[in-house]
Amino acid sequence: MTTSQEAGWWPKSKTPFAEIIARILKIYEQNSSYFKNPMLSFPGTPWHPIVAQVIQAIGPEHANNIGMHTGPGCSEQGFTGAQELERNVIYWLAKVLGSPNPVSLIDGFFVPGGTAGNQQGIWMARNHILQADPQARIIVITSCLGHNSIAKAANLCGLTPEMSRGHHIFQTVRVDANGAMRLNELEALIKKNKNNYSFIIIPTLGTTLTGAADDLKKIWQMCHQYLSRERYWIHCDAAFGGLVYPFLYPKRYLQWVDSMIVDFHKMGFAPYGAGIFMCRKETVEQTTAVTVEYINGIHDGTINGSRSGVIPAACWAIIQALGKQGFKEITERCFALTKDLRNKMIELEKVAGATEPVINQFAIWLKPGVVIPDEISQKFHLATMTRDGRTYIKFPVMPHAREELYELLIKWLDE
Repeated sequence: MTTSQEAGWWPKSKTPFAEIIARILKIYEQNSSYFKNPMLSFPGTPWHPIVAQVIQAIGPEHANNIGMHTGPGCSEQGFTGAQELERNVIYWLAKVLGSPNPVSLIDGFFVPGGTAGNQQGIWMARNHILQADPQARIIVITSCLGHNSIAKAANLCGLTPEMSRGHHIFQTVRVDANGAMRLNELEALIKKNKNNYSFIIIPTLGTTLTGAADDLKKIWQMCHQYLSRERYWIHCDAAFGGLVYPFLYPKRYLQWVDSMIVDFHKMGFAPYGAGIFMCRKETVEQTTAVTVEYINGIHDGTINGSRSGVIPAACWAIIQALGKQGFKEITERCFALTKDLRNKMIELEKVAGATEPVINQFAIWLKPGVVIPDEISQKFHLATMTRDGRTYIKFPVMPHAREELYELLIKWLDE
């Protein structure tokens, strides 16, 4: 633990490299490890082995992938190789998510992760609506299991009542037994407010608690039925599910949304910072792009500006190493283990029920009066949520997961 005396300490002289690494490793001993600890509620997985080789090979080049490289006039000069790798990753992912022709239909770029991707989507959505009607009142809608970053993004864009003096509204919709948005409630909200408000709707592909998917096609059809095109935008938070659902349930997911965020650092074995934002062609240019004169006049509509060219290269290498079939096999193996674990846990003494998994994530809830001791919660890194009087524990079953990691928790739940 860093002491107050050490905080902000600056060495008077150079420190040998070996000593620097030794001290980092010593400090890192405080961390939990994917390889040693049962981190059962954590939606991450270790790097693919090729990542370290990529970073060693090209990291020192320090490429800056500022801008967007799927459209003309949006790229910095000097890093065309790094930009090509990023562009290829985006097109591969868009193809996996059902785009018939990503080159002509999809724009995109890397962002730090799901939070920044949701900010980008809501920012673009707001501008899309206000460009058509600067006085428009907007309702931002997500499910009650929507990620907390959605509310933060709405606040950042001035789309909450407290930030707009009541001009805009942030609204959540209840979910069904497995965690998907109740479409009858969403439809009722749209019908009630369609004459006075425009809509930003954020469905989820893989909710944080249960892994459920909101029905993108029906939501799109509902908006198309009741609203003119300039009065709605659908941004999908697929941070977790974007690298899961297409391998278990292939569909044209991107067809039914205006924008989407997928985290490659969750199920994709990539380093953090591998969020991939995708949207309909030219919508960045139409909604958020500004001219950056000092960078060759590029049009930059990204929320984060400068970013590493190494992370997209690492993702490209992972795709080459695993192939589509490799991702599919890993996802199917995780899903099979998920179903087995769920079926075991639902029979345990302290467990009242469990959600039915549709991907490699599920949640259990405990019987009334059962309290999780701090030592159990900390030992297994459990994440809990309380909804409707129930205490849920979530389990994303990640690629490194093994059944034996769950055995001690299962034993406690059955006592």
